Amino acid sequence: MCNSIFELNNFINMISYSKHDNRELLEILNKYSLLTFSAKIELKQELLKRKTALDSKDFKGLNDSINQGMDEVKTLKFLNDIGFNVSWFDNKSFEITRSGKATVVDLVAIFLGIIFSIIGIIGLSVLISYLSPKVNFGVFNLIFNILLLGLGFFGFKIFYNGFDRLIKYKDFKLIVDRDEIILRKRFDLKIKELKKEASTLKLDNSKEQVVSLMSGDIEILSAISPSFKAKLALKEIIDFVE
Repeated sequence: MCNSIFELNNFINMISYSKHDNRELLEILNKYSLLTFSAKIELKQELLKRKTALDSKDFKGLNDSINQGMDEVKTLKFLNDIGFNVSWFDNKSFEITRSGKATVVDLVAIFLGIIFSIIGIIGLSVLISYLSPKVNFGVFNLIFNILLLGLGFFGFKIFYNGFDRLIKYKDFKLIVDRDEIILRKRFDLKIKELKKEASTLKLDNSKEQVVSLMSGDIEILSAISPSFKAKLALKEIIDFVE
C-alpha cells in the first residue's frame, strides 16, 4: 500500500481545503460521508495540518472510512472500475484479466458505433446531394443533416475505441509476484507471452487523461480518465513489487 496518504499528492492532483477557515472545515467534516474518496483524503490532510478536531467522533469516522478505502485499494478491488478482474493467490501473487462486464461494454460500443456511423453516412450523403443545383433544401434540413454527420463521427470514435479494446484485451492476462511478471497479450494481432522482472513495472501518466501500466517500454494496460481509486489501485501494483 502507499506508504502514506501524504505521498498521494505527488501522484494525483486533488481539491484543496486550504482556503476554508476552521468553521467551514468542521461543517464539511460533519458531512464527510458525502465526500468522494479523494476529498476525504484531502480533508484529513488539512485537518492534520491545522491540528483541528483530531479527537472528534467525526474525524475518527473520516479516518476509518479512509482506512477502509485504502484496504480495498490494497486488494486491487478498484481495477474493476477500468474493466479488469483480480484473482489473488495466498496474498503472494495475483492475476489480472479482462472482466466480462467490460467485454460486454465493448461489444455494445461497437454495435452503437456501427449504428451511429450509418446514420452519419446518411447525413453525409444528403449533404453531398445539396451540391446539385437540382436539389432544394431548407436551413432546418441542412442543420439536421450536419447533426447526423456529427453523430456519425461520434459513432466511428466509439466503434474504434470499443473494437480496439476488444482486440487488445482478448485473452489478456497478467500474473504478478514480487520477483516476476508474466504477460499474455496481443501484439500486432498475435498473442504473445512475455516474462519480465517485476522491477520493470512502472506507471506512465504522460498522456493527457490516460494512465498506463508499463513494463519498460511495453504497455501492459491503459485507462482513460480512471477513477481516483482505480489510479491508486494501479499505483498499488507498483508498490506491491517494490
